[in-house]
Amino acid sequence: MSGGEDALAFFPKVIDMTTKNYGKEYLALLNYFKTNEIDLALCDILMNVCVDAATTLNIPYIITVAMDFTTESSASYVNNDINFNGAPYIGLYYFWPHLQSIPARRRALGIDVKLEAPSDTWKDSLKLVNCIIGFIPARPIGPMADYVDPIIPRQYEPLSGQLAEYMIVHKRMAYVAFGQAAVPSTENIRLVLMSLLESVEVGTFDGFLWSAVYSADFFPESITTASNTSYNMKDMFDFPNPYAPLFISHGGLDSWHEFMYVAKPMIVFPFFGDQLGNAFSIERDGLGGYMKADANVAADIRIKANVKRTQALVQIHSEHGIIRGADIIEEVAYTHQDGKLPHRFTADRRMSYWKASNMDLYVVIFLLLAAGLSLSIYAGYKISSTLVGIFEIIIKKQKLKSL
Repeated sequence: MSGGEDALAFFPKVIDMTTKNYGKEYLALLNYFKTNEIDLALCDILMNVCVDAATTLNIPYIITVAMDFTTESSASYVNNDINFNGAPYIGLYYFWPHLQSIPARRRALGIDVKLEAPSDTWKDSLKLVNCIIGFIPARPIGPMADYVDPIIPRQYEPLSGQLAEYMIVHKRMAYVAFGQAAVPSTENIRLVLMSLLESVEVGTFDGFLWSAVYSADFFPESITTASNTSYNMKDMFDFPNPYAPLFISHGGLDSWHEFMYVAKPMIVFPFFGDQLGNAFSIERDGLGGYMKADANVAADIRIKANVKRTQALVQIHSEHGIIRGADIIEEVAYTHQDGKLPHRFTADRRMSYWKASNMDLYVVIFLLLAAGLSLSIYAGYKISSTLVGIFEIIIKKQKLKSL
């Protein structure tokens, strides 16, 4: 996905990408699950075809997601629903051409298609979230969601000899990486390069490395800075290096985890999806900032302190993230009943909406208040009537005395 796209342009591409070969993927998963006698499926939140295959074979499944956008962690002050500038119907208008063919294709495969929100489809399945409070706003977490903390690779391929030598010589470096899905345009690359090169010229950095991934073909042949100096870009590597003092990133959650693990501030150049919210959180929490002319973010004492504190949070919780995730998977595999986890169901699922919402108590309270108010009104009426009668008697006596 290229940069500069809003949600209305981005999500139709995601829909097309995840449903283009729906039939082939569904049949392939059915065959794989049967052939390998799969007992439990882990389905990414965007892979509805996995959910369909598991449901068809009556196999329990866990929904995996990087950030919890499900109703399990919703709250009145947290928006877990995608909002397209406050007008969801505009999003539906744009998405409908990409969505309308999916139910027909699913029915053709013999899938029981229901008109319901994904959260309703998954209500009996556990959600496994690779995140931690601190990277998302704190909120209550329901029993059908489990946060396994950041799962981060502990080992990376070593630098080549040339890059290792480059890192030894350059001590004040920036590392640039936009992940594997975000492909910056030539204009985006030129903007970032211009900022970096001018930072090198003024001595903020003495070099930088750029992980090109799929964007190598979009690099301009040369960059000319404000000082009228021209540059050609070389020397790129593709993993976080703990010796680079600053990371420039698209703001993906995995990158955010990794950069905090090695205690390096970030400058974020977001492209789409959760990256915009991540960029806002990074700047708000003092862990870095948006991509802008401020290249001194790594020297900010407040930011360095915040990054060190977040490093401790990530390192502590990531220590046993894989074990925690494995425990949860085993729990589902050995305790489910027909794909459901009744021991995790909240009590309100066994109650009517009337009782679960305490409507019966509210009605009793309302009746008591109404009865109290009625009695008060009646008592007030009787008291006022009595007083009026007394005043009338007094007035009559006074009139008789005057005669």
